[in-house]
Amino acid sequence: MTDLVGDSQLTAEFVKFLNGQLKECRDQLQRYTQENTELREQLGAIRSGVPLGSPPPPHHGRTVSDLDAEVASLKEQLAVARQTAEAHANEAAMWRERYQKTKTVEGGLSLSELQRKAATDKLKNGLQEGLVRLKSAAKVTRSSTSQYQQFTTFMSKLSGSTASGVDALEPRVVFDTPKLQILSKAAVNACDGGFAFFGGLLNWCASPSENALLVCPEHHFTPNPGNDGGTKWSHPTEWSSLIGQRREVFDTDGAHLTYAGTFLFHAGPKALRLQDFPSPLENKTLGELARRTFNPANKSQRAKAKAYLHILSELYTEGTATVQVLGLQRVGFNDKFFQILKKAYEKRGRTSARVRARSETQRSLSPADWNTLDDGLGEEDATTTGEKRGRDDDVEEDGDEFGAGPSKKARSDGDGWLSWL
Repeated sequence: MTDLVGDSQLTAEFVKFLNGQLKECRDQLQRYTQENTELREQLGAIRSGVPLGSPPPPHHGRTVSDLDAEVASLKEQLAVARQTAEAHANEAAMWRERYQKTKTVEGGLSLSELQRKAATDKLKNGLQEGLVRLKSAAKVTRSSTSQYQQFTTFMSKLSGSTASGVDALEPRVVFDTPKLQILSKAAVNACDGGFAFFGGLLNWCASPSENALLVCPEHHFTPNPGNDGGTKWSHPTEWSSLIGQRREVFDTDGAHLTYAGTFLFHAGPKALRLQDFPSPLENKTLGELARRTFNPANKSQRAKAKAYLHILSELYTEGTATVQVLGLQRVGFNDKFFQILKKAYEKRGRTSARVRARSETQRSLSPADWNTLDDGLGEEDATTTGEKRGRDDDVEEDGDEFGAGPSKKARSDGDGWLSWL
Protein backbone atom coordinates (compact mmCIF):
# COMPACT_ATOMS: atom_id res chain seq x y z
CA MET A 1 0.00 0.00 0.00
CA THR A 2 3.00 2.30 0.67
CA ASP A 3 4.13 1.84 -2.93
CA LEU A 4 0.65 2.72 -4.22
CA VAL A 5 0.64 6.02 -2.33
CA GLY A 6 4.01 7.01 -3.79
CA ASP A 7 3.08 5.98 -7.35
CA SER A 8 -0.05 7.70 -8.70
CA GLN A 9 -0.09 5.85 -12.05
CA LEU A 10 -0.11 2.50 -10.29
CA THR A 11 -2.91 3.71 -8.04
CA ALA A 12 -5.08 4.76 -10.99
CA GLU A 13 -4.70 1.40 -12.68
CA PHE A 14 -5.68 -0.42 -9.44
CA VAL A 15 -8.79 1.75 -9.07
CA LYS A 16 -9.73 0.99 -12.69
CA PHE A 17 -9.35 -2.74 -11.99
CA LEU A 18 -11.57 -2.55 -8.92
CA ASN A 19 -14.27 -0.67 -10.88
CA GLY A 20 -14.24 -3.38 -13.51
CA GLN A 21 -14.62 -6.03 -10.87
CA LEU A 22 -17.50 -4.14 -9.25
CA LYS A 23 -19.33 -3.73 -12.58
CA GLU A 24 -18.89 -7.41 -13.30
CA CYS A 25 -20.34 -8.25 -9.86
CA ARG A 26 -23.31 -5.95 -10.51
CA ASP A 27 -23.99 -7.57 -13.89
CA GLN A 28 -23.80 -10.97 -12.34
CA LEU A 29 -26.18 -9.91 -9.54
CA GLN A 30 -28.65 -8.54 -12.06
CA ARG A 31 -28.46 -11.77 -14.06
CA TYR A 32 -29.08 -13.83 -10.96
CA THR A 33 -32.05 -11.64 -10.01
CA GLN A 34 -33.59 -12.06 -13.46
CA GLU A 35 -33.14 -15.84 -13.34
CA ASN A 36 -34.74 -15.85 -9.93
CA THR A 37 -37.73 -13.96 -11.27
CA GLU A 38 -38.09 -16.39 -14.18
CA LEU A 39 -37.94 -19.32 -11.84
CA ARG A 40 -40.65 -17.77 -9.64
CA GLU A 41 -42.85 -17.33 -12.73
CA GLN A 42 -42.29 -20.93 -13.78
CA LEU A 43 -43.13 -22.13 -10.29
CA GLY A 44 -46.29 -20.08 -10.25
CA ALA A 45 -47.27 -21.37 -13.69
CA ILE A 46 -46.70 -24.90 -12.61
CA ARG A 47 -48.87 -24.39 -9.52
CA SER A 48 -51.70 -22.69 -11.45
CA GLY A 49 -51.53 -24.94 -14.53
CA VAL A 50 -51.15 -21.92 -16.85
CA PRO A 51 -48.69 -22.36 -19.73
CA LEU A 52 -45.61 -20.21 -19.51
CA GLY A 53 -45.79 -16.95 -21.41
CA SER A 54 -49.60 -17.07 -21.79
CA PRO A 55 -51.93 -14.68 -20.06
CA PRO A 56 -54.02 -15.92 -17.18
CA PRO A 57 -57.29 -17.60 -18.41
CA PRO A 58 -60.41 -15.46 -18.19
CA HIS A 59 -63.28 -16.47 -15.82
CA HIS A 60 -61.05 -18.77 -13.80
CA GLY A 61 -63.86 -19.14 -11.23
CA ARG A 62 -66.19 -21.00 -13.73
CA THR A 63 -63.75 -23.92 -13.95
CA VAL A 64 -64.11 -24.53 -10.22
CA SER A 65 -67.88 -24.34 -10.61
CA ASP A 66 -67.76 -26.86 -13.44
CA LEU A 67 -65.67 -29.15 -11.31
CA ASP A 68 -68.13 -28.81 -8.45
CA ALA A 69 -70.97 -29.65 -10.82
CA GLU A 70 -69.10 -32.65 -12.15
CA VAL A 71 -68.42 -33.86 -8.60
CA ALA A 72 -72.11 -33.49 -7.77
CA SER A 73 -73.02 -35.44 -10.91
CA LEU A 74 -70.62 -38.20 -9.96
CA LYS A 75 -72.16 -38.33 -6.49
CA GLU A 76 -75.59 -38.75 -8.04
CA GLN A 77 -74.32 -41.54 -10.28
CA LEU A 78 -72.78 -43.22 -7.23
CA ALA A 79 -76.10 -43.03 -5.39
CA VAL A 80 -77.90 -44.54 -8.39
CA ALA A 81 -75.30 -47.34 -8.60
CA ARG A 82 -75.75 -48.07 -4.92
CA GLN A 83 -79.52 -48.28 -5.37
CA THR A 84 -79.09 -50.59 -8.36
CA ALA A 85 -76.72 -52.84 -6.39
CA GLU A 86 -79.22 -52.99 -3.51
CA ALA A 87 -82.00 -53.91 -5.92
CA HIS A 88 -79.87 -56.67 -7.45
CA ALA A 89 -79.01 -57.96 -3.96
CA ASN A 90 -82.72 -58.16 -3.09
CA GLU A 91 -83.43 -59.96 -6.36
CA ALA A 92 -80.60 -62.41 -5.69
CA ALA A 93 -82.02 -63.10 -2.22
CA MET A 94 -85.45 -63.71 -3.75
CA TRP A 95 -84.06 -66.21 -6.27
CA ARG A 96 -82.02 -67.88 -3.55
CA GLU A 97 -85.18 -68.34 -1.50
CA ARG A 98 -87.01 -69.75 -4.53
CA TYR A 99 -84.15 -72.18 -5.12
CA GLN A 100 -84.29 -73.36 -1.53
CA LYS A 101 -88.03 -73.93 -1.90
CA THR A 102 -87.52 -76.00 -5.04
CA LYS A 103 -85.07 -78.24 -3.15
CA THR A 104 -87.84 -79.46 -0.84
CA VAL A 105 -91.21 -80.92 -1.72
CA GLU A 106 -94.16 -82.23 0.21
CA GLY A 107 -93.05 -84.49 3.01
CA GLY A 108 -89.74 -82.66 3.49
CA LEU A 109 -87.84 -84.62 0.83
CA SER A 110 -84.81 -82.96 -0.68
CA LEU A 111 -84.32 -82.76 -4.41
CA SER A 112 -81.73 -85.56 -4.33
CA GLU A 113 -84.07 -87.69 -2.23
CA LEU A 114 -86.90 -87.03 -4.66
CA GLN A 115 -84.72 -88.11 -7.57
CA ARG A 116 -83.65 -91.22 -5.69
CA LYS A 117 -87.29 -92.03 -4.89
CA ALA A 118 -88.21 -91.63 -8.55
CA ALA A 119 -85.44 -94.04 -9.56
CA THR A 120 -86.56 -96.52 -6.89
CA ASP A 121 -90.20 -96.29 -8.02
CA LYS A 122 -89.13 -96.92 -11.61
CA LEU A 123 -87.12 -99.98 -10.56
CA LYS A 124 -90.01 -101.22 -8.42
CA ASN A 125 -92.49 -100.87 -11.28
CA GLY A 126 -90.19 -102.93 -13.50
CA LEU A 127 -89.93 -105.69 -10.89
CA GLN A 128 -93.66 -105.64 -10.29
CA GLU A 129 -94.54 -105.92 -13.98
CA GLY A 130 -92.12 -108.84 -14.48
CA LEU A 131 -93.52 -110.72 -11.48
CA VAL A 132 -97.13 -110.19 -12.60
CA ARG A 133 -96.30 -111.57 -16.05
CA LEU A 134 -94.66 -114.66 -14.55
CA LYS A 135 -97.58 -115.32 -12.19
CA SER A 136 -100.11 -114.86 -15.00
CA ALA A 137 -98.29 -117.41 -17.14
CA ALA A 138 -98.12 -119.93 -14.26
CA LYS A 139 -101.87 -119.69 -13.50
CA VAL A 140 -101.51 -120.89 -9.88
CA THR A 141 -104.71 -120.98 -7.82
CA ARG A 142 -104.34 -118.70 -4.83
CA SER A 143 -105.02 -120.16 -1.38
CA SER A 144 -107.23 -118.40 1.13
CA THR A 145 -106.96 -117.45 4.78
CA SER A 146 -109.28 -120.28 5.81
CA GLN A 147 -107.12 -122.83 4.00
CA TYR A 148 -104.05 -121.54 5.85
CA GLN A 149 -105.89 -121.79 9.18
CA GLN A 150 -107.00 -125.35 8.38
CA PHE A 151 -103.42 -126.31 7.52
CA THR A 152 -102.18 -124.75 10.75
CA THR A 153 -104.71 -126.79 12.73
CA PHE A 154 -103.72 -129.92 10.82
CA MET A 155 -100.01 -129.47 11.60
CA SER A 156 -100.70 -128.63 15.25
CA LYS A 157 -102.65 -131.88 15.73
CA LEU A 158 -100.41 -134.03 13.54
CA SER A 159 -98.71 -136.59 15.73
CA GLY A 160 -94.96 -136.62 15.94
CA SER A 161 -92.20 -137.74 18.24
CA THR A 162 -92.07 -136.11 21.62
CA ALA A 163 -88.87 -135.09 23.31
CA SER A 164 -87.26 -137.94 25.20
CA GLY A 165 -86.23 -137.52 28.79
CA VAL A 166 -82.65 -136.90 27.81
CA ASP A 167 -82.96 -134.45 24.94
CA ALA A 168 -85.78 -132.57 26.70
CA LEU A 169 -83.62 -131.70 29.70
CA GLU A 170 -80.17 -131.01 28.30
CA PRO A 171 -79.39 -127.85 26.31
CA ARG A 172 -79.47 -128.27 22.54
CA VAL A 173 -77.08 -125.41 21.74
CA VAL A 174 -74.52 -126.47 19.17
CA PHE A 175 -73.11 -123.11 17.96
CA ASP A 176 -72.45 -119.84 19.78
CA THR A 177 -73.78 -117.83 16.84
CA PRO A 178 -77.26 -117.62 15.27
CA LYS A 179 -75.79 -118.58 11.91
CA LEU A 180 -75.34 -122.01 10.41
CA GLN A 181 -71.74 -123.10 9.92
CA ILE A 182 -70.15 -125.86 7.88
CA LEU A 183 -70.56 -129.19 9.63
CA SER A 184 -67.81 -131.74 10.04
CA LYS A 185 -67.78 -134.79 7.79
CA ALA A 186 -68.80 -137.00 10.71
CA ALA A 187 -71.86 -134.85 11.39
CA VAL A 188 -72.90 -134.82 7.73
CA ASN A 189 -72.64 -138.59 7.54
CA ALA A 190 -74.85 -138.92 10.61
CA CYS A 191 -77.66 -136.80 9.08
CA ASP A 192 -80.99 -138.44 8.31
CA GLY A 193 -81.50 -137.01 4.81
CA GLY A 194 -79.51 -133.81 5.23
CA PHE A 195 -79.76 -130.68 7.36
CA ALA A 196 -81.41 -127.28 7.04
CA PHE A 197 -81.62 -123.90 8.72
CA PHE A 198 -84.44 -121.49 7.81
CA GLY A 199 -83.87 -118.53 10.12
CA GLY A 200 -86.87 -116.24 10.45
CA LEU A 201 -88.98 -118.29 8.01
CA LEU A 202 -89.67 -120.98 10.62
CA ASN A 203 -92.74 -120.52 12.83
CA TRP A 204 -93.48 -123.04 15.57
CA CYS A 205 -96.95 -124.38 16.23
CA ALA A 206 -98.54 -123.73 19.60
CA SER A 207 -97.38 -125.96 22.48
CA PRO A 208 -97.52 -128.87 23.16
CA SER A 209 -97.04 -129.54 19.46
CA GLU A 210 -93.40 -129.69 18.34
CA ASN A 211 -94.27 -129.22 14.67
CA ALA A 212 -93.65 -126.04 12.71
CA LEU A 213 -94.71 -124.05 9.64
CA LEU A 214 -92.25 -122.85 7.03
CA VAL A 215 -93.08 -119.69 5.04
CA CYS A 216 -91.22 -119.85 1.71
CA PRO A 217 -90.89 -117.43 -1.21
CA GLU A 218 -92.53 -118.66 -4.40
CA HIS A 219 -90.21 -116.78 -6.74
CA HIS A 220 -86.58 -115.88 -7.20
CA PHE A 221 -85.36 -112.54 -8.50
CA THR A 222 -81.99 -112.21 -10.26
CA PRO A 223 -80.94 -108.67 -11.30
CA ASN A 224 -79.59 -108.24 -14.82
CA PRO A 225 -79.33 -111.89 -15.90
CA GLY A 226 -77.22 -113.00 -18.85
CA ASN A 227 -77.79 -111.96 -22.45
CA ASP A 228 -79.92 -115.02 -23.15
CA GLY A 229 -83.11 -113.00 -22.91
CA GLY A 230 -84.21 -114.88 -19.77
CA THR A 231 -86.61 -113.31 -17.31
CA LYS A 232 -85.38 -111.80 -14.07
CA TRP A 233 -88.02 -113.77 -12.14
CA SER A 234 -88.03 -117.55 -11.82
CA HIS A 235 -89.64 -120.36 -9.83
CA PRO A 236 -87.30 -121.81 -7.15
CA THR A 237 -87.16 -125.58 -6.73
CA GLU A 238 -85.36 -125.96 -3.41
CA TRP A 239 -88.58 -125.52 -1.42
CA SER A 240 -90.84 -127.92 -3.35
CA SER A 241 -88.04 -130.50 -3.38
CA LEU A 242 -88.24 -130.69 0.42
CA ILE A 243 -91.75 -132.17 0.36
CA GLY A 244 -91.67 -135.78 1.58
CA GLN A 245 -88.04 -135.43 2.69
CA ARG A 246 -86.41 -135.60 6.10
CA ARG A 247 -84.00 -132.98 7.37
CA GLU A 248 -82.06 -132.33 10.58
CA VAL A 249 -83.35 -128.85 11.40
CA PHE A 250 -81.53 -126.08 13.24
CA ASP A 251 -83.18 -123.09 14.88
CA THR A 252 -82.07 -119.96 16.70
CA ASP A 253 -82.26 -119.44 20.44
CA GLY A 254 -81.25 -115.87 21.11
CA ALA A 255 -77.61 -115.52 20.11
CA HIS A 256 -77.15 -119.31 19.76
CA LEU A 257 -78.00 -121.99 17.22
CA THR A 258 -79.75 -125.11 18.49
CA TYR A 259 -80.55 -128.54 17.07
CA ALA A 260 -84.35 -128.95 16.94
CA GLY A 261 -84.64 -132.56 15.71
CA THR A 262 -85.49 -134.58 12.60
CA PHE A 263 -88.45 -133.27 10.59
CA LEU A 264 -90.58 -134.54 7.70
CA PHE A 265 -91.83 -131.90 5.24
CA HIS A 266 -95.48 -131.67 4.11
CA ALA A 267 -96.98 -129.64 1.25
CA GLY A 268 -99.16 -126.70 2.28
CA PRO A 269 -101.06 -123.71 0.86
CA LYS A 270 -99.63 -121.85 -2.15
CA ALA A 271 -99.84 -118.35 -3.56
CA LEU A 272 -100.62 -116.77 -0.21
CA ARG A 273 -100.35 -113.03 0.27
CA LEU A 274 -99.11 -111.69 3.58
CA GLN A 275 -102.55 -110.12 3.98
CA ASP A 276 -104.01 -113.66 4.00
CA PHE A 277 -102.28 -114.53 7.27
CA PRO A 278 -104.55 -114.15 10.33
CA SER A 279 -101.87 -112.15 12.15
CA PRO A 280 -99.07 -110.02 10.68
CA LEU A 281 -95.75 -111.75 10.23
CA GLU A 282 -92.76 -110.57 12.21
CA ASN A 283 -90.31 -108.13 10.63
CA LYS A 284 -87.58 -110.76 10.71
CA THR A 285 -89.79 -113.08 8.64
CA LEU A 286 -90.41 -110.33 6.07
CA GLY A 287 -86.71 -109.52 5.89
CA GLU A 288 -85.83 -113.20 5.52
CA LEU A 289 -88.40 -113.59 2.72
CA ALA A 290 -86.86 -110.69 0.81
CA ARG A 291 -83.36 -112.07 1.34
CA ARG A 292 -84.33 -115.57 0.15
CA THR A 293 -86.11 -114.08 -2.88
CA PHE A 294 -83.04 -112.12 -3.96
CA ASN A 295 -80.91 -114.53 -5.97
CA PRO A 296 -77.73 -112.78 -7.19
CA ALA A 297 -75.73 -114.53 -9.86
CA ASN A 298 -72.36 -113.00 -8.90
CA LYS A 299 -70.59 -110.80 -6.39
CA SER A 300 -71.36 -107.62 -8.32
CA GLN A 301 -75.09 -108.31 -8.12
CA ARG A 302 -74.81 -109.21 -4.44
CA ALA A 303 -73.45 -105.72 -3.79
CA LYS A 304 -76.81 -104.29 -4.97
CA ALA A 305 -78.76 -106.25 -2.35
CA LYS A 306 -79.58 -103.24 -0.14
CA ALA A 307 -81.65 -101.47 -2.81
CA TYR A 308 -83.38 -104.62 -4.04
CA LEU A 309 -84.23 -106.05 -0.60
CA HIS A 310 -86.19 -102.93 0.31
CA ILE A 311 -88.20 -103.13 -2.92
CA LEU A 312 -88.82 -106.87 -2.51
CA SER A 313 -90.09 -106.30 1.03
CA GLU A 314 -92.55 -103.73 -0.33
CA LEU A 315 -93.75 -106.20 -2.97
CA TYR A 316 -94.51 -108.71 -0.22
CA THR A 317 -96.21 -106.08 1.94
CA GLU A 318 -98.38 -104.91 -0.97
CA GLY A 319 -99.37 -108.46 -1.90
CA THR A 320 -97.68 -108.59 -5.32
CA ALA A 321 -95.16 -111.21 -4.17
CA THR A 322 -96.72 -114.35 -2.69
CA VAL A 323 -95.49 -117.21 -0.50
CA GLN A 324 -96.03 -120.93 -0.06
CA VAL A 325 -96.25 -122.72 3.28
CA LEU A 326 -94.71 -126.08 4.18
CA GLY A 327 -95.37 -128.12 7.28
CA LEU A 328 -92.54 -129.58 9.37
CA GLN A 329 -93.51 -132.70 11.36
CA ARG A 330 -91.05 -133.68 14.08
CA VAL A 331 -90.42 -137.37 13.56
CA GLY A 332 -87.36 -137.95 15.70
CA PHE A 333 -84.26 -136.71 17.45
CA ASN A 334 -80.99 -137.89 15.92
CA ASP A 335 -78.97 -138.48 19.07
CA LYS A 336 -75.84 -139.57 17.17
CA PHE A 337 -75.92 -136.42 15.08
CA PHE A 338 -76.52 -134.28 18.16
CA GLN A 339 -73.74 -135.91 20.20
CA ILE A 340 -71.22 -135.20 17.41
CA LEU A 341 -72.27 -131.55 17.32
CA LYS A 342 -72.31 -131.32 21.10
CA LYS A 343 -68.85 -132.82 21.42
CA ALA A 344 -67.45 -130.38 18.87
CA TYR A 345 -69.23 -127.50 20.62
CA GLU A 346 -67.80 -128.43 24.02
CA LYS A 347 -64.32 -128.88 22.51
CA ARG A 348 -64.50 -125.41 20.99
CA GLY A 349 -65.51 -124.06 24.37
CA ARG A 350 -62.54 -125.69 26.10
CA THR A 351 -60.18 -124.48 23.38
CA SER A 352 -61.50 -120.94 23.68
CA ALA A 353 -61.07 -121.09 27.46
CA ARG A 354 -57.46 -122.27 27.10
CA VAL A 355 -56.73 -119.55 24.56
CA ARG A 356 -58.18 -116.91 26.90
CA ALA A 357 -56.19 -118.31 29.83
CA ARG A 358 -53.01 -118.34 27.76
CA SER A 359 -53.64 -114.77 26.65
CA GLU A 360 -54.12 -113.66 30.26
CA THR A 361 -50.94 -115.51 31.24
CA GLN A 362 -48.99 -113.77 28.49
CA ARG A 363 -50.11 -110.41 29.80
CA SER A 364 -49.21 -111.26 33.40
CA LEU A 365 -45.89 -113.15 33.04
CA SER A 366 -42.53 -111.43 32.61
CA PRO A 367 -40.00 -112.54 29.92
CA ALA A 368 -37.98 -114.31 32.60
CA ASP A 369 -41.06 -116.23 33.72
CA TRP A 370 -41.77 -117.25 30.11
CA ASN A 371 -38.26 -118.70 29.75
CA THR A 372 -38.89 -120.86 32.82
CA LEU A 373 -42.32 -121.90 31.49
CA ASP A 374 -40.90 -122.81 28.08
CA ASP A 375 -38.29 -125.01 29.72
CA GLY A 376 -41.03 -126.91 31.50
CA LEU A 377 -43.41 -127.23 28.52
CA GLY A 378 -40.97 -127.68 25.69
CA GLU A 379 -41.45 -126.27 22.19
CA GLU A 380 -45.14 -127.25 21.93
CA ASP A 381 -47.41 -127.06 24.96
CA ALA A 382 -50.57 -129.02 25.64
CA THR A 383 -52.81 -126.14 24.58
CA THR A 384 -51.34 -125.96 21.09
CA THR A 385 -51.52 -129.74 20.72
CA GLY A 386 -55.13 -129.78 21.87
CA GLU A 387 -55.98 -127.03 19.39
CA LYS A 388 -54.46 -129.01 16.51
CA ARG A 389 -56.33 -132.18 17.47
CA GLY A 390 -59.57 -130.24 17.74
CA ARG A 391 -59.39 -128.95 14.19
CA ASP A 392 -60.49 -132.26 12.71
CA ASP A 393 -63.93 -132.05 14.32
CA ASP A 394 -64.21 -128.25 14.21
CA VAL A 395 -66.40 -126.29 11.82
CA GLU A 396 -66.05 -123.31 9.54
CA GLU A 397 -68.40 -120.38 9.18
CA ASP A 398 -70.84 -119.49 6.43
CA GLY A 399 -72.15 -122.95 5.68
CA ASP A 400 -74.87 -123.76 3.22
CA GLU A 401 -78.32 -123.55 4.77
CA PHE A 402 -79.51 -126.75 3.11
CA GLY A 403 -77.89 -130.14 3.61
CA ALA A 404 -76.45 -132.06 0.67
CA GLY A 405 -78.42 -134.63 -1.31
CA PRO A 406 -81.95 -136.01 -1.14
CA SER A 407 -83.20 -137.98 1.82
CA LYS A 408 -81.86 -141.48 2.30
CA LYS A 409 -85.41 -142.44 3.36
CA ALA A 410 -87.55 -140.60 0.88
CA ARG A 411 -91.22 -140.62 1.77
CA SER A 412 -94.08 -139.62 -0.46
CA ASP A 413 -96.46 -137.18 1.18
CA GLY A 414 -99.23 -137.82 -1.36
CA ASP A 415 -101.89 -135.18 -1.11
CA GLY A 416 -100.52 -134.23 2.30
CA TRP A 417 -102.76 -132.05 4.38
CA LEU A 418 -105.34 -131.77 1.58
CA SER A 419 -106.30 -135.44 2.08
CA TRP A 420 -106.95 -134.66 5.72
CA LEU A 421 -109.46 -131.88 4.99
